[in-house]
Amino acid sequence: MSNAELANALLLACQQRGIMLATAESCTGGLIIAALTD
Repeated sequence: MSNAELANALLLACQQRGIMLATAESCTGGLIIAALTD
């Protein structure tokens, strides 16, 4: 599974369950949220 596919699966799972996802990044320099929003 690619990073894009994993990000899409995570967002879909959160949507289906009514979960709000938030990140607080330091070491990753925003790469996690970038993967989720691209």
